Amino acid sequence: MNRRISRGASPATPTVPARRRDATSRSGRALRMVVAGSALALTVSGCQYTSEITTMKTYDPGDGVSAQIGALHVNNLLVIAQQQGGPGNVVGLAINGSGQPERISVSTVQAGQQGGDSGAAAVDVPANGTAQLTSGSGQALSVPAVQVPPGAMVQLLVRSNTGQTVVDAPVLPAEGYYANYGPAGGGGSPAASPTQSPAQSPTQAPNQSPTQQPAPTATASPTG
Repeated sequence: MNRRISRGASPATPTVPARRRDATSRSGRALRMVVAGSALALTVSGCQYTSEITTMKTYDPGDGVSAQIGALHVNNLLVIAQQQGGPGNVVGLAINGSGQPERISVSTVQAGQQGGDSGAAAVDVPANGTAQLTSGSGQALSVPAVQVPPGAMVQLLVRSNTGQTVVDAPVLPAEGYYANYGPAGGGGSPAASPTQSPAQSPTQAPNQSPTQQPAPTATASPTG
């Protein structure tokens, strides 16, 4: 006997077991986490691709700045001065990468504009060699007047046989590592004060007491 299904009645919805629903939910969450992780990885890698690598940037690792004129490089360029308006010594290492000797001179931009650098001291840099502008052993490349106090920046005019350039260099006091590079000592170590030897008191010879000779005893001659 066939059962008739009423046209108005909807067929029964199949019931999904609870275990199957949990498995489907867990797989959906895992899929969403994988997609989110992939999107985050692509975003981070994209930032790294477009960002500049900081280790590839040129920077000055010392206290001073760098200057370049052709094949002539000057590293750690700075000025040692004790006070504003006083003299200063220019510190730096000149590196000549050419096969010809170079002569380098440094002055303040203000002195160069006023023509006061005509007698500026110069340092000779050998071909494919190096030279210290100011050393702790007495050699000094000096400027007569530094117009800024220690801790400020001064514009320096650097000249060589092949050209010139202007750089902003720091002014530092003659302290710590640069104690022997200041203008007070002429670029060398501070002059040592002469050591006075203690005065020696004259040594008196001991008075010698006169040696008394024993008085001769009179010898009586026998009476005949």
